[in-house]
Amino acid sequence: MKNRLVKLLNLLIIFHLPLVMLSSQTLSEVGHYGKNDVSDVVLIYCGDSKRLKWVEDDFMPYVTHTFLDGHKTWLFQGFVFLELSLNKHYFLHKKNSVQYGTRDDWKALINKAFEENRAFDALNTTIEKQKRELGNPPFRHKVIYGIPTPIKNQKDWGNIGRKSLDFSTNADRVQAAKWYVDEFMATYKKHSYNNLDFDGFYWTEEDMEQVSSKIMHEVADYIHQKYHVKFYWMPYLRANGSTTWQKGGFDYAYTQSGYSIKKSYGIDRVKKMCKKAKERGMGIVIEFDGGLFANPDMFVPRLNETIDELEIQGVYEAQTALAYYEGGRLVRDIHYGKHKSYKPTREQLLSIKKIMDRIAQHIVDRHPKTYKSTGDYQQPPNNKSNNSTNSSYDWRNPDYWHF
Repeated sequence: MKNRLVKLLNLLIIFHLPLVMLSSQTLSEVGHYGKNDVSDVVLIYCGDSKRLKWVEDDFMPYVTHTFLDGHKTWLFQGFVFLELSLNKHYFLHKKNSVQYGTRDDWKALINKAFEENRAFDALNTTIEKQKRELGNPPFRHKVIYGIPTPIKNQKDWGNIGRKSLDFSTNADRVQAAKWYVDEFMATYKKHSYNNLDFDGFYWTEEDMEQVSSKIMHEVADYIHQKYHVKFYWMPYLRANGSTTWQKGGFDYAYTQSGYSIKKSYGIDRVKKMCKKAKERGMGIVIEFDGGLFANPDMFVPRLNETIDELEIQGVYEAQTALAYYEGGRLVRDIHYGKHKSYKPTREQLLSIKKIMDRIAQHIVDRHPKTYKSTGDYQQPPNNKSNNSTNSSYDWRNPDYWHF
């Protein structure tokens, strides 16, 4: 394999061919973690009535992080907005009999993202307010939006024009996904978010068993050619199609272990995740959820062990594409020190806040690795609290990022 790859690279150099001519499989066999030009992305479950309202107070702990010693920094660069159901109508395949989302549900989900003082609007305003205290962030904040699954054989999705779509045919499933992309983009363009850049779409379904790679690739081509944005996917560790994720036309794929949120799994899952990610050119999902509050004595150590293993496996040094699943509200709950259902002891809450500090420090340390390589940054801070003439407050100075 090594000799074939060397010969191919030599041909590329001789004939000045771009590296994109390499096949996806060849690239994955090189053995590296997938890389992205967005430093760290967090999943934001937004839309259903059971979710957070996602107003400014909800977003603030995701935009910035206040460490236990009191200092405050910018945190997540990317925000993946997605939803699994709306009013008990599902947007991905379920094994049991359920009601799936219709065209009206898909449209209602889009509208949720654009409500005033919530979702995109609240995120944009939160960033603007935090700039007054911290100065401009060293990067542009990115948003990514989830596409519901056109469920195989669904008959009641609805019409596009005069045509009633039948999801027993791939063509109709693709047509529905394209309609959704167009509806979202048309709505997004009607709004002005000075602190946000739209980065791409996220495929909500985590398994290719229900949706063939052919369908996803047609959607990917449409997204790429018409809107020139990216396509993301985050399948679970053993998901069908995850080892050949490039066939779906995705720009980036991430894998997940489940160890830090499921007590039945062993630490070997994290090792297998890292091995798979490196072999297949995938990013990694770091997971934590309400278990931290429900059973901190079990899940705080498991999350620490996960981070230990990621450090050993060189995940952070490799500028790996990293995503964060936190159950839909945990970063917020940790910041405010309370959970709607569980009440840990003072010592347990301190351990939870310490592990959040550890996660946040890795994110902060990764910021300059990303923005320096892409040139994606704004002007340095220049306000009363952070005087840009003082090198200790200049984000271009490496010392700014290490506390």
